[in-house]
Amino acid sequence: MLEYVRAHPFNWIGLRGSVLKNTVRVWIWNFHEAVNARRGITSSITLEGLEGLYGPAVKPSVSCEADILKAAWSGALRLNWIKRDAKINAESHLLRLRTLLGI
Repeated sequence: MLEYVRAHPFNWIGLRGSVLKNTVRVWIWNFHEAVNARRGITSSITLEGLEGLYGPAVKPSVSCEADILKAAWSGALRLNWIKRDAKINAESHLLRLRTLLGI
């Protein structure tokens, strides 16, 4: 199945958290379906049916999204896209939101 991997490379660059997990879920399902097709097997499992077998797809969490924001702000600061005090101010607001939401 090296041909499949070459034709459908998995691109994870820039993906994090729930987006990465769900992208992996879909890529693996598609790979599995390609293996089944190559072997002449008809699968009765749909992508939507995976939820019943393995649980729901990962939903983005506020905590995860907040961590992604903090990482983005750190990267922006390193690249001089934002100033240090802007990062501190934004993180302060984010901390207040997390406290209000109890996360």
